[in-house]
Amino acid sequence: MAESNDVIRAKDFLLMGVDTWDLYRQAPGWVRDKFVAVDHFHQPDWKFDVAEIVVTEPFSISKHDKFLISVLANDGGKTPMRLDFGHGAFTRPNVCGSMVFGDMNYAGEFSGKGPYHLISSRFEGPFFRERIAKLWGITSDRYRSLYDHAFEDEELWFLLRHFLSVGRGAPSLLKPTQIADLFLALLLHRAVKRNEVLKVVTIELRKLAIQKVLCYITENYARPIKLEELADVSEMSQGHFSRQFRIEMAMSAMEYLKQFRLARVQTALQVSPELSISDIASQCGFPDAKSLHHHFKIEFGMTPGRSRG
Repeated sequence: MAESNDVIRAKDFLLMGVDTWDLYRQAPGWVRDKFVAVDHFHQPDWKFDVAEIVVTEPFSISKHDKFLISVLANDGGKTPMRLDFGHGAFTRPNVCGSMVFGDMNYAGEFSGKGPYHLISSRFEGPFFRERIAKLWGITSDRYRSLYDHAFEDEELWFLLRHFLSVGRGAPSLLKPTQIADLFLALLLHRAVKRNEVLKVVTIELRKLAIQKVLCYITENYARPIKLEELADVSEMSQGHFSRQFRIEMAMSAMEYLKQFRLARVQTALQVSPELSISDIASQCGFPDAKSLHHHFKIEFGMTPGRSRG
């Protein structure tokens, strides 16, 4: 388990951006004192928000018409958190990625001894109910099976991190409302096993993550890149990223990176005759001319020099 200080240090990366956060502004002083650091994001046209927070301990939240999804971003709490969304108390394990979902109309007591580092998103009740009725013709009761236990879900964890990065200004192929719809779909599948929903969502999430990685490779191919770095960009675990990349691109991520670099080498050989093979190797992400020579000959059946002609 990580030391509590590791969680507290997360505050160095957060801002006390709470001026527009109703949960914080309306809370009594003793509750606000539990906040170590906060990054909170909400736009006027959003019917949801996202926040990254560090709190010394959980606190009871007054009932209000919103739905909450929350994940532990670190395992530094001294004790597991105990929660109650009105359908029976349960304990959330002190494990990074441990997730809960609940209807805040039924919120009960929350307790535990932190500090806790959390990423959370809240959906306004009317928006939540209207969207799921429009998309799948269901009511929020279909989600009730999620209210009494913690769970782990790699796709939801990815989506929360992505939503947080969008709040901080990162570009996204999806509009915020589309991200919200993916949240609702993934939660629906977890609640009632709607496989047709999961299939569509999984494809969208995979495309979103892989597109981020492809853009990253285009911008950074000239320097050393490791698989762990690409997985971090995708906001997936390394194993999950490797599987999803192969499904989407029909090759491994590192093979794609090599192919991308070799394509850049071919272009440089033709349009930059003043550059030596060593220069081209360096500019295209190969450690030296020998490494470039090796991979180029395997791929094209000739040396870079002969290709240049």
